[in-house]
Amino acid sequence: MNLNVVQLMNQNYNGFLKLVELEIIDKKRACEAVIKSNNPNYIYYFACGVKDANLEELEDAIIQTMDAEYIYKFVKHIKGSNFEKLQDAIIQIGSAEYIYNFARYVEGANIEKLENAIIQTMDAEYIYNFARYVEGANIEKLANAIIQTMDAEYIYNFAYYIEGVNIKKLEKTIAKTGSAEYIYKFAKYVRGSNFEKLQDAIIQIGSAEYIYNFARYVEGANIEKLENAIIQTQNNKFTFLFHKNVNIIKNIKMIIEKNNRNSKENIGLINLMELLNKERYEDIFANRENFAQLFADDTTLNEEDKEVEKILKMK
Repeated sequence: MNLNVVQLMNQNYNGFLKLVELEIIDKKRACEAVIKSNNPNYIYYFACGVKDANLEELEDAIIQTMDAEYIYKFVKHIKGSNFEKLQDAIIQIGSAEYIYNFARYVEGANIEKLENAIIQTMDAEYIYNFARYVEGANIEKLANAIIQTMDAEYIYNFAYYIEGVNIKKLEKTIAKTGSAEYIYKFAKYVRGSNFEKLQDAIIQIGSAEYIYNFARYVEGANIEKLENAIIQTQNNKFTFLFHKNVNIIKNIKMIIEKNNRNSKENIGLINLMELLNKERYEDIFANRENFAQLFADDTTLNEEDKEVEKILKMK
């Protein structure tokens, strides 16, 4: 009989459960076969589908499988399960995903205990998710953990999305990661960041692309310092773009500062700068005559200003 039970269970598990429900197969014998299989899917669905199944035995069995997904499902969906015992099993397995899920979605979960466990995993994504989405999380402790991971993407995300975090600590760390992309993003998007320190980090890395991006898009960037740095990279593409886009914008800013009034010309220059920043060159060309007048009527233009005028008249 046991052999037939096992064969049916493996060949048609839904049919097997139905026969248990109809009491054609003895519930106790069926439970023993399911536990002996060590199959987390079988154990979980037996606990879900069989009325008055022995939950304690099935709990122990699901823990023995060391399958974090099904242990989490067991505690989440089966009434009467011992969530503390299953929580300890999830922690012992060390699955960052299901430690986080347990903390976020299981009522009564021990947040502090799970928080310590998520830190031990050193998984930057789920440490960040824990801090952002789990109510009662210790932000300072998790920030220290994210620093230890040295993962630039999630250090940036932590600084950008999570309120009350120590920006300076994260800033110092991201500068050491060597990721030009996320150092640049930190300087551009994170409020309260020290763009000068991050600018020096970008220069030290020597990424022509992000030296250029920093100069063009980060307010207050030291254009001269970045210009010298991009020349040192010997990257022709971004050195050309630097001269084409950054230096023109710098010159227009100088003209606006010189005008220093809300004149029609000044407003036009501001509009022109916005189009340049967004690389909307077709719009500039479509209005080239109006933009050219901003420069043509100015008799005090220096050679750099004339260069701007010349470029704007080009098709």
